[in-house]
Amino acid sequence: MAFTAEQLATLESAAASGTLRVQFGDKVVQYQTLPDLLAAIRLARSDVLDDNTRCITRRRYAIYDRS
Repeated sequence: MAFTAEQLATLESAAASGTLRVQFGDKVVQYQTLPDLLAAIRLARSDVLDDNTRCITRRRYAIYDRS
């Protein structure tokens, strides 16, 4: 499941308030422990960061001087 920025914000606010139950639209997820919720936050962050950096291509070229 790919996470959105809104879902990430929802997960982070649930962790900040100490709530283990999160609702995404019509879907409700109950995490067993806080480490499970934090693992979901890490996964969501990586998904959101991947979506934001996917279209950026960086290239580096070496410069050589033969003098």
